[in-house]
Amino acid sequence: MNVDFQNTVLFLNRRCAVGCPSCNVSAAADRVEELSPVWLMDFFARARDLDFAGFVTWTGGEPFLSFESLTAGIELAGDTGFRSEILTSGIWYRDEPGLLEEIAGFEGVSLRVSVDAEHQRSVAVGQLISLLSRADELAIETNLTLRDIPGDPEAVKRMMAVIEDALPEFMEKNHNRSRFCNRIPHMPLNNPNHPLQCLSGQSSNNKKWQKRCDLGFRDLVVGEDGIVYPCCGVIGLDCRPSFAIGDPLLLSWKELLRRRDEHPLLDDLRGQGPLQMARRAGLDPEQWNTRFQTPCHLCLTLFTHFPDKMLKHCRGAL
Repeated sequence: MNVDFQNTVLFLNRRCAVGCPSCNVSAAADRVEELSPVWLMDFFARARDLDFAGFVTWTGGEPFLSFESLTAGIELAGDTGFRSEILTSGIWYRDEPGLLEEIAGFEGVSLRVSVDAEHQRSVAVGQLISLLSRADELAIETNLTLRDIPGDPEAVKRMMAVIEDALPEFMEKNHNRSRFCNRIPHMPLNNPNHPLQCLSGQSSNNKKWQKRCDLGFRDLVVGEDGIVYPCCGVIGLDCRPSFAIGDPLLLSWKELLRRRDEHPLLDDLRGQGPLQMARRAGLDPEQWNTRFQTPCHLCLTLFTHFPDKMLKHCRGAL
C-alpha cells in the first residue's frame, strides 16, 4: 500500500528516571503504561502492508526501561524489513551496561544518544563517553541529538568539547555522516514560573514560526497508549485525546489516513497555522517575550497553556 509516512515513531513508554522539569513528553519514573511485546507483534504484522523504507524510531520516556518490549520490537521490525534507531538518554548504562551487548546482537540497529544539557544532573558526561566508546567497540552505529538548555546556550557546546577530547577517533570517524549530529531546539513547556515566557530568548521578528504547520503529519507516530497521533510533539499534551487519529490495530491504514486528512484540528493547523488559530482565540503571541523558532514551538506552547481556548476556536469546534 502506498502511504506518505517517512518514518515510524513508537513511544514505548513515557517512563524515565532523568526527570527533567521541562520534559516535552511529561515523562516520569512512575509512568507504567507501555507498548507490550504482544501489541508490537500485532502492529508489525499489519506494518508488512506499508510501503515504507524509513526508520522505526524507538523512544519514550526511556525505551531501555521497557527492554523486553524494545528487543521484541527491534526483532519484529528487522523481520519486517525496517531498520531501528533507539533514542536514549543513556541513563541505564551506568547500572546495566550489559544491555548494550544484547542490542549489539541485532542487525539494522543504531543508537541516537541525547546530549541534552538538562540531562547533566542525572547523566554525567563521563557516562555518555563510556556508552559511546563501548557502542563503537561493539560496532553499533551511534548518532547524537544535541539539545541546549534555556539560559545557557553554551552548555551543549561544552559537553561536546569534552566528548571530542575524550573520543577523538570516534568523532573523526563519524563527523561527516549526515545523520550523525542533529541539533534540535529545547522547548521547555512546563515552566511553572511564567507560562508565557516558557521559551527563552528575546522578542523576535523572525516570521518562520508564523507559517502553517508543515513539520508534522510526515511520520507514523504511535503513543504508549497504542493510538496514532499526527506528530511526536503532542504526546505530552494534556489535551492529546483531541489530536488522536485512531487505533492502528483496529482501523485500516486507509481509514487512518482518511481520519488524519479530515481531522478538523489538524486541518486548521495545516491550513491556517498555529498563529492564525491563536488570533482567532483572542491570543497574541507576537507580544510575548518568547522566541518561536518553528511552528512547533508556538503550537505546543498554545496547546499546553491555552488548550480550552484553542480547541474552542478550532473550525471543527472539537
